[in-house]
Amino acid sequence: MSGAEHTHDEHHAHKDSPVAASIVGLVIVLIFGQAFALLNSGTWETAVIIAAVILAVWTLVTIWVVDRD
Repeated sequence: MSGAEHTHDEHHAHKDSPVAASIVGLVIVLIFGQAFALLNSGTWETAVIIAAVILAVWTLVTIWVVDRD
């Protein structure tokens, strides 16, 4: 067995956790939202909220719908 095949087998052996991925994804969304707010004079105005919501929805859709085996 080559190294690449062995690594591939180990990757499929671990359990996927969409809940943990969702938490991490939403934390990243909050970090980006705060960065967007800082670029917008430090306030969470409508444009920043819309951007954060779109990013959060896309993150959750990717985790729960698109990334299914």
